[in-house]
Amino acid sequence: MLKDWFWKDDAKETSALNVWQQSCQQLYLPRLKDDTVFQMTMAAGAESRDFFGFAQGKEDGRYVGLSYGKRTSLIMDSSLLLIEPLAAAAYMEALRAAEAASRTSEFNAGQGGATTTSGGGGKSQHVEDSANDGYATGAGTAGRSLKKQFYGSVELDPILAKKQFADLVDEVVQQFTMRTGVKVRVAIEIEAESATGFDDGLQRAVKENCNVLKFKNAEFEAGS
Repeated sequence: MLKDWFWKDDAKETSALNVWQQSCQQLYLPRLKDDTVFQMTMAAGAESRDFFGFAQGKEDGRYVGLSYGKRTSLIMDSSLLLIEPLAAAAYMEALRAAEAASRTSEFNAGQGGATTTSGGGGKSQHVEDSANDGYATGAGTAGRSLKKQFYGSVELDPILAKKQFADLVDEVVQQFTMRTGVKVRVAIEIEAESATGFDDGLQRAVKENCNVLKFKNAEFEAGS
């Protein structure tokens, strides 16, 4: 359906919201019970590389918060894009190539900044480390411990959270996910308080959305 009706005339992505709206209006498109079924269908296809990729927008030719071939949480709004799978794969490969080139450049720069001197009479070898503005013995350099874990936390503006989270994925999370053998876990914690309390309609809507999005915990509590 996407290929026949939405990825046409060299278009490589289309608005997910537009697909849903068109499916409700056009008789020639498949009909779904409601938008929840549509979102569940997209979520089920997210783990495959056969159907589409996702992005939360596109800025200056750059996909924001790109996800392809892996489970992801979707924000169903006007910015959500469904990307043609070959285009998504090519974009991911370009990101990996750019990252590899960046690592090579950094490695070469590091090699260029280090010089080795050898002394006679059994003296130990020294390596100049320009990053530390000094010298370290060869044994000391070899013995440096590798950093194997990373932890980070940040608070987001609740109004700008969607864009800020997409930036976090692009600039931090994808630095890890683009490398093989790296296990990444991202956890989201949301707190909200109201002096007047939350009405039943809001509580019901939030709980239903949390259930669809597979929250592990989502509870309202009485304040002190």
